[in-house]
Amino acid sequence: MRILPYELFGSYSKRNLLFEEFIPSGNEKWPSNWKEMPEWKTLQDLGFIETTTDRQTRLNTIMLKNTLINYLYPAGVVLQASGYIRDKGVDSGYISNKYDNLSDMLNYLIVRYSKELERNSVSERTGPLTQEQIKAINVFTQAPWRWNTKTESVDVDGKVVIVYNPTFNPEVIGTFKFGRVKGEFNLQGAYFDRDTLENFAPDYVGGNVMLFSVNLKDMKGFPSIVKGRIRISGTPGSLEGIPMEAEELSTDYFIARPWNIKNALIILDRGSVDVEDTRAGVEAIKRHWDDKPDRSKKASQLVSTVLSDDVLDDYFKYNPLKLHILDDYPDIKSGVLKRTGMKDLSGVGKGLQGGWF
Repeated sequence: MRILPYELFGSYSKRNLLFEEFIPSGNEKWPSNWKEMPEWKTLQDLGFIETTTDRQTRLNTIMLKNTLINYLYPAGVVLQASGYIRDKGVDSGYISNKYDNLSDMLNYLIVRYSKELERNSVSERTGPLTQEQIKAINVFTQAPWRWNTKTESVDVDGKVVIVYNPTFNPEVIGTFKFGRVKGEFNLQGAYFDRDTLENFAPDYVGGNVMLFSVNLKDMKGFPSIVKGRIRISGTPGSLEGIPMEAEELSTDYFIARPWNIKNALIILDRGSVDVEDTRAGVEAIKRHWDDKPDRSKKASQLVSTVLSDDVLDDYFKYNPLKLHILDDYPDIKSGVLKRTGMKDLSGVGKGLQGGWF
């Protein structure tokens, strides 16, 4: 085989060999001269550097970091001779174990990071977004996303997690809005320096919505449709803006499964409780695990902020056969009937629910 002369970049540097030139040294599947592999040259062009420790070398392990896309696996990617690719920054860190040789592992990284670079460069997907905004969205999503020209928002084909990362300016949060998110929407309040979700949170979430350590003044801007559960941890000033139907609403003060008008009224009346509808259609109510007089009062106050006259009236206009859930709250029921001019169909609703008709 003809070996081309080395191309020197320094006293100890040489060019990487072509595919047909590379000859593995030692184990063919895990060559000791892997830095001469053409795949490694490609990875270097993508921003990778080697950060393998002496101990990892003795264990037949390679660790790589990417300096261009450092929000993906920021602690580094570990390649093990056993076939595992792991995220160094997570306890288990499992990424993949379906490759039995180093070449395939390196090619996996090439494909993964090439796609990520493409996300940063395709203008029709990013629309008018700035590079700082794109960088933040890529940190938050790690899933395919695109700019929706009709809604002027960002649609995501997976999960969104709002966390801090030193690679982007946190002030960019709130300068763009999410639209339709197919997966979960998680927000870490410690990294969210705004008191509102308006002009930022998505309109639709196909999974759960998890807000941790939030100090929002209210829930205006909250996703109007949530297909999964809602978890709010922290001290929100109000629940105004939250949708009235979800699989569950869990807060530091109460839990409702599902979250709906009926269970909201129970919390309004009883304070800090854990209420769950059974299969028989009867609610099971128990005290919240952190039930104290002040917290019970807070639970009722929070629910009162969302059960406004407008919310109640709109709900029962579209659900007139559910008026019977107000039977235990005659004053509220009377107000709804008076404001809407509706006919009281409580008896019909009860009959349908109980199987009488």
